[in-house]
Amino acid sequence: MSIEDAARVALRFWEFGDAVKMVAIAGAESGWRNDARGDQLSYFHNQGIYSYDPYDCEGYLSFGLWQIFQGVHYHTLIGLTGSRDPCYWRNWLFNPDQNGSVAFMI
Repeated sequence: MSIEDAARVALRFWEFGDAVKMVAIAGAESGWRNDARGDQLSYFHNQGIYSYDPYDCEGYLSFGLWQIFQGVHYHTLIGLTGSRDPCYWRNWLFNPDQNGSVAFMI
């Protein structure tokens, strides 16, 4: 994706001023990459935190343009996708419009 693509997605959900901010956030969070992965599970393990283990996919917890953190938003993702599979959520969140819808909700 490009910054322009991210802006088109943001404008579907937010008014112009908020969309500008959300594009900036997407740039900082994902570099405007819809397939971005972040928040490695190993970081939390190094902190002694294991409660996020059920929500990781291939060692990561945050996905997409706005880096939706599955460890906190799993109830929302279950409701939206009908799945309890974190890797299904990851793939679903790689869709920019779906990622934007969750970012808007939260």
